[in-house]
Amino acid sequence: MTQENEYRLDHSSHQSAMCAEEARSSVLAFFDAPPEEYTVVFTPNATGALRLVGEAFPFVQDSTFVLGADSHNSINGIRQFALNKGARLAYIASTSIGGMNESEAKVPTFSVPSVSPDTHQTFVDHLDGQ
Repeated sequence: MTQENEYRLDHSSHQSAMCAEEARSSVLAFFDAPPEEYTVVFTPNATGALRLVGEAFPFVQDSTFVLGADSHNSINGIRQFALNKGARLAYIASTSIGGMNESEAKVPTFSVPSVSPDTHQTFVDHLDGQ
């Protein structure tokens, strides 16, 4: 490799890093998020991003991961991370047109029937208001 090619690779890499930092700064500014408290991470897609969330989320024994019954597979992928750390799973029922009722999803306390010992899954069909 010639010295000229080495310079181009180094220059290209430097330019890419500068563009990525500029994009990170723009995202933080858009969300009014201080860079001392937040980090922007670029991922190849939503599945990759949600995998990082699942790996890093501090699930604990006897916590509950609540998700919509018709969640996308990328969301469903977080289930195993939760189960591996001793969390239970609970699903919020879908509406007749898909999605869920926002009022049901907002309240973290909910009535839970018995949990299946095989799957550790619960179907949540009622949330208690506060």
